[in-house]
Amino acid sequence: MRTLESSTGGRWVIGSRQIAFIPAEYKADREVMTMVDRRLQTTTPAERAPDPNYNITVLTSTDCNLACPYCFQNTGPRPAGLWRSPRIAVSELKSGDIAVSQIVSFVKKQMETHHKDGVDLLLFGGEPLLRYDACIGLLKALAPLPLRHARITTNATLLTASRARELEAHGLEAVNVTFDGGATTHDQMRFTKSGGQTYKVILRKIEEATAASTLHWSVRVNVSHLNSHELPQLVEDLTRACEPSRCNLHLAPLRDYGFGVPNELSTVSSLAGPFKEAYGRALEAGFRIGVPTAEEVEHCAYCTAPGGVTGAVIGPDGTLYSCWDNAGKPDKAVGHVVTGYDADLVNSNRWHACSADVVTNELPSILGAVEDEVHAFILDWYREHGVALTRANTADPTLERR
Repeated sequence: MRTLESSTGGRWVIGSRQIAFIPAEYKADREVMTMVDRRLQTTTPAERAPDPNYNITVLTSTDCNLACPYCFQNTGPRPAGLWRSPRIAVSELKSGDIAVSQIVSFVKKQMETHHKDGVDLLLFGGEPLLRYDACIGLLKALAPLPLRHARITTNATLLTASRARELEAHGLEAVNVTFDGGATTHDQMRFTKSGGQTYKVILRKIEEATAASTLHWSVRVNVSHLNSHELPQLVEDLTRACEPSRCNLHLAPLRDYGFGVPNELSTVSSLAGPFKEAYGRALEAGFRIGVPTAEEVEHCAYCTAPGGVTGAVIGPDGTLYSCWDNAGKPDKAVGHVVTGYDADLVNSNRWHACSADVVTNELPSILGAVEDEVHAFILDWYREHGVALTRANTADPTLERR
């Protein structure tokens, strides 16, 4: 359970199933607060309804056309004088490859074993659009199972209007894209193999694809001490590029980019200001912003239940991994679509759950205080505008770990 102080003088109390607002005149009433706390604490925790779909993440390529220095698929820091950091080995899935049929056969077997009646697909990479033919091939091959939901996590630089239309026609529903702040900082962090800028390119691609399709968008913004002041302008740029009502927006404070790219975000005492200004503009524009919850760790369909019970992460060559952040790493393989999961590997330290990376007391106190203030701001805005506080407002959880 969480309690947040409202800017109105009241208090938000967030339980596992309910959110209560306590007006200022009752906040100091111990009897009222005890009653609310008791009700929220004794409410049976919300049980996660069984997902009828089998969730799969498929990498169509481990290669990428960008050279982000902090990418989790890098194997070390960027060498001096080069734009590209060393990466995991390149592997690609082709539309006519036997691996496509092997993937489909594996998924069918998993669905039967675990009593699933549909498929939820995430196209992933590397950059999945480097093998656009495989993206289309997978959508077509999985359609009869049936394919109920399909998304793609992409840097969007290779997305075109015609591709957006074709992908949507074959079942794609949503696109996950990441920004690293506004133009200045983004182009210092997310660039091509030759150092080329990508900020304006990505915005243009989003605009073209939005006009050509009805695809939805999930935009994650990696926030550091370098770009927090750029957040409001980024929201303005996104408002012009996309249809806000079709876009989830999540501002993600980072403690560390990794591979020698420091982040001193926790030293920014005025951090809540840019967050609230950016979210305020986004809410006014009609973006979908996640409703704060009491949950500290999101359920992961791939790694929470070991052994592929609810989902599977599949590399371009059919290799199985526990979670998407291990994909493409040879020492993290836990099986293959032809032979299935290797029980010994699944029960070893190779099975890595992304929830293991979440240490609740690791977040610096200043970031925790900022998060509470920003979440209270979002709840206040929804209350002021009469918006129902439901999970329907929540951003795509898979994006929040990218």
